[in-house]
Amino acid sequence: MRIAEFCRRSGLPRDTVRFYERRGLLRPRVGSNRYRDFSEADLERVRLIRIGQRLGFGLAEIKRLG
Repeated sequence: MRIAEFCRRSGLPRDTVRFYERRGLLRPRVGSNRYRDFSEADLERVRLIRIGQRLGFGLAEIKRLG
């Protein structure tokens, strides 16, 4: 799925998704057209990131765990 659908389904703004990508928390497949292709596994990863944040983990800690 492209970023617009991923944002809609995850509830995250586009800037947050891109921030997570820059931090290495999300690694969508990038096609030859340079479009990001997010998967169901990426949606699950976002759910786990949010749970970790609610439990008090920082993004660096979440990245190390995942």
